[in-house]
Amino acid sequence: MPPLSVDLDKAYHVGVTCFVSSQFRSTSDLHEESKSGRQAIAYGEPCGGEGSDGLFSHPSNLKLIVVPRAGRARFWVQFELGKFLFPKINDDSLEILHPQIAADAEHIFGVKFVQGCHWG
Repeated sequence: MPPLSVDLDKAYHVGVTCFVSSQFRSTSDLHEESKSGRQAIAYGEPCGGEGSDGLFSHPSNLKLIVVPRAGRARFWVQFELGKFLFPKINDDSLEILHPQIAADAEHIFGVKFVQGCHWG
């Protein structure tokens, strides 16, 4: 089962990495064109316990997407596609991971996962 829906008929690479930190790190990925007056600490940078909304830029249209409780973490799992390959994303939701994988992760780790998008 592919973890992310992608418009590509050829084989492609998917990397999976788990990140763990002793301090909160930003999981927001807000590009300059999407800010609309919002500010976010850069992805992976240390941050305090405040500001739990995740701020993300849609990779196709740069529209701002706000995801409650997705702005900081001490542990997260990253699914990474090959360069210039993006999953299908609708305009206002980043619920893009295959639902069974998300459910299995929540069961295994015992926490509710939220989804964001880091595309460099």
